[in-house]
Amino acid sequence: MVIIGNGFDLAHGLKTSYNDFANYYLEEIIVDELLNLDSNSSKKHFLNNKFVQNKNIIKYKGTTVAFSYNELELDWLKNLLNHISNQNINEVLQCLNSNNDYIKLLISNKLLGKLYSNSFENWFDIEQAYYEELKGIYNSPKENHNEELDILNKNLQEIKEALKKYLNDKIKPTWSGSVNNSFENHFIDRENISFINFNYTNTINCYRDLANINSNIHIHNSLSEDIIFGYGDDTDEMYQQMKASKNNDFLKYFKTFDYLKSKNYRKVLNQLAAFKDGYDVLVIGHSLGGTDKTILKTILDNNSCQNIELLKRSDLDSEKEKEDNSFELHANLARIFDSEASLRKKVISLQQSVNFPLMTSIDYTTINEREKELFPRKSNHVTIKTTKTTYK
Repeated sequence: MVIIGNGFDLAHGLKTSYNDFANYYLEEIIVDELLNLDSNSSKKHFLNNKFVQNKNIIKYKGTTVAFSYNELELDWLKNLLNHISNQNINEVLQCLNSNNDYIKLLISNKLLGKLYSNSFENWFDIEQAYYEELKGIYNSPKENHNEELDILNKNLQEIKEALKKYLNDKIKPTWSGSVNNSFENHFIDRENISFINFNYTNTINCYRDLANINSNIHIHNSLSEDIIFGYGDDTDEMYQQMKASKNNDFLKYFKTFDYLKSKNYRKVLNQLAAFKDGYDVLVIGHSLGGTDKTILKTILDNNSCQNIELLKRSDLDSEKEKEDNSFELHANLARIFDSEASLRKKVISLQQSVNFPLMTSIDYTTINEREKELFPRKSNHVTIKTTKTTYK
C-alpha cells in the first residue's frame, strides 16, 4: 500500500501547497478585484463590502472612528488605494505582502483573512484552521452558534471551490525520472501495488505503466468530482461533544460523512481485505496529521499492516533536518496508534529508510540489505539496482 500525500506533487515541482494556493488567491483574485474597484463588475464578491462601500471616505478623510480602523490600518489602506488608483499591479502586490495581517480588512472570507494574518499555529493549514475555528464556536455562547457556523461553513466552501479551480487551471501533472527510479527499486518483487492517493491531482497516472500496480484510489476524490475537504479526526473528544450537541452544522465538513457519500472509502477497505497475508505501507509526502486521522488509522493501526516505511526528504540539506522531519512524522504516527508497542514493531527505522525522490548510492545498499533483514520471506530472489537509471 503506497500512501501518496501532497509532498509527492511537490517533489515534481508542482505548486500544490496551501501556500501556493494562497499566493494565487492573493495575486489573481484579490488583486483583480481591487484593480476593478470603480467598475460595476459583479466579480467583486470576494471583497469586504465595508471596504468597497467606504473606500473613498477612507481615502479622503484621514481618520474616522465610524469604520473601526486604527491609525496604522488607515495609513496602510490609503497607501493601497493610492496604488490601486494608479493601476500599479506591482505596487499593489508589494503593499499587500508588506502586512498580511491587514488583508483581512479587504476580503469577505473571514477564515481566509485569519489564515493570511497567520492567526493559527501552522501557516495555511486550512483544514486544521477550520477545526480550530469550529472548536472556538462550540465553546462560545450557544445563541451565536447558528450564525457563526453558517459563516464559517460558507467560508470553507468558498475556499474549497477556489482551491479546486486553482488545481484544475494551474497544475499540470508531469513525470519525474527520479520518482520513477525510486518506484522501480521499491516495487521489485512486490506482488501487488495499490496507491491510496490523498491528492486531488492525477500525477500518479504518469507512472501507470510500472509493473504490478493494481489500483489508484483517490480517497478524497479527484478534480473531476466533488472533492472531499474538511477535517478527518472523528476520535477527537471535541468531535464527540459536537456530535452529542445534535447541531448537525458542526459536522458538515467532517470527512467521516463525505466518506459515506463516496465509493472510494469502501474501495480502500476492499483493497485492505484483499491482502490476505498482510501488507506493507510506503508513505510518500504525507504529514500523517490529524486532518486525515480517521482513514490513516484504518490503514496503519491494523493487524494486517506489517511494516511502515517513511521516506526521507532528499530536498532537506542536512541529516539533522531529515531527522527532525522524521521525528515529526513519528510523533504524528504515535497520535494515530493506540499502542506505542505496535508502532515500534511496524515502523522501519530512520537508519534503514531511504531518500525520496533522489536516491543516493548509500540508499541502494540500504534497501538491498534491508530487504534481506526485514523481509526474509520475500528476499530469496530480490535484485535491487545498484546504479541509478539514466533517462532521456
